[in-house]
Amino acid sequence: MLAGISCQSLPLLAPSGSTLTLIPAANELAVNGTISITATVIEGGSTGTGTTTTTSVGQPVNNGTQVTFTTTIGTIQPATAKTTNGQVTVQLVGDGRSGQAKITAFSGAASATTTINVGAAAAARLVLTANPQSLPPTGGTSTIAASVQDSSGVGLAGVSVSFSTTAGTLASPAVVTDASGAATTTLSTVLAATVTATAAGTTGSGTTSTSGLSQTVAIAVNPRTTVTVAGPSTALTVSAPATLTITLASTATSGAPVVTAMHIDFGDGLGSNLSPGTTSTVHFYANEGVFTVTVTVTDSTGAQSSGSATLAVGALSASATTVPSSITHGTSATFVVTPSNTAAFIDHYEWNFGDGSAAQSTSSGTNSHVYTTAGTYNIVVTVVPLAGNAISVPIAIIVS
Repeated sequence: MLAGISCQSLPLLAPSGSTLTLIPAANELAVNGTISITATVIEGGSTGTGTTTTTSVGQPVNNGTQVTFTTTIGTIQPATAKTTNGQVTVQLVGDGRSGQAKITAFSGAASATTTINVGAAAAARLVLTANPQSLPPTGGTSTIAASVQDSSGVGLAGVSVSFSTTAGTLASPAVVTDASGAATTTLSTVLAATVTATAAGTTGSGTTSTSGLSQTVAIAVNPRTTVTVAGPSTALTVSAPATLTITLASTATSGAPVVTAMHIDFGDGLGSNLSPGTTSTVHFYANEGVFTVTVTVTDSTGAQSSGSATLAVGALSASATTVPSSITHGTSATFVVTPSNTAAFIDHYEWNFGDGSAAQSTSSGTNSHVYTTAGTYNIVVTVVPLAGNAISVPIAIIVS
């Protein structure tokens, strides 16, 4: 009676001469993933491991034969199981570690081992993308995404990916892949850059690569058109022509974008569109002051650039001389009115000689008049510039 109870408490193990074969559902596993492993126990069969069933000679062991499993990474659930028709299926569950898991199964004298690449050790492919891959001329941000995959193209979670860049800054230089196998960071740059992503992976033989998997992606910064604006080198006054020189250049080493539109703001409330490629233009200021001139260009990529120059505009005045300096009635006297800036454009001069004669208008600042009666006269010459307010120039004379 006691012998029977003791016999029933012992597990049923594979008889001597039995063989055991392990067949995992896959050879790769995410760090926190799960795959099934099937053990087949045959009386009188031939030992084998792999992903395909090996034909064996013999018959399945008795139902209820106990098989025990161990692993170097992760856990086997359940660690022991009993066969049905010579087979038992358990689960290998990742524990967050990467590496090559060695799974061993045994029952009696029969045993078998197999290996499964877990996490980074299962990484066979690294795909790297940038969105966008081309930034505006002023730079910007691009989303860098790395996808770590196993040999079947399935994303692997929990793999650490390191990022580096030749220019700009990365929001996160090291990222662990998510459940889909993706690791994402952001590049901020004003210069063209090449981003490199590196992750531990496997060689073609399935062993862990010490150098890891590495991919690069290039992020371009579109060339921009630079604008330089220069004002006149001489002193500038109201109604004098302000000649503005515009110089355009491109940061492109080849295939520079074409300027499609140009606009100039003179800083005095006035502006105009310019023909693309314009190199100079002229403006007349109606008021004195300091003005900022800005030229904005739009190129064929839609990008805009601008350049500015500051101009100081002085007031316009005028002075008068009389020839001769002593005037006798009945003789001709000449009056000359000269603007303070001889480069200023004057529309016309209005002359009132103060003797009751009709007012005159001339395009020149020189005019002659004959006084018929001696006396004191107040001449007023109104200088009307092309731009700005009129200037009144008084001339007091004594005619003998």
